[in-house]
Amino acid sequence: MRGFAGTGQYLSEDRPDIAYRIREIMRDASAPTTLATQSRTRIGRHVKCHKRLKIYYDWQPWQKKIMEYSDSAPRG
Repeated sequence: MRGFAGTGQYLSEDRPDIAYRIREIMRDASAPTTLATQSRTRIGRHVKCHKRLKIYYDWQPWQKKIMEYSDSAPRG
């Protein structure tokens, strides 16, 4: 269970679709429950069927002005 949790944590950096469930499995790694085992199986199936996750970001329109805000008392 811990090996899967570590591998899942590595994968979750690039896979936001499994990040929450991996975090929950990491929480249950010391004393796994039946639900955690079922979640592990379900995540394995999901990753096997969806080998690659594509995230597209639309281009933002060109800004004519750049506005910047700053704090006069940093960490004060």
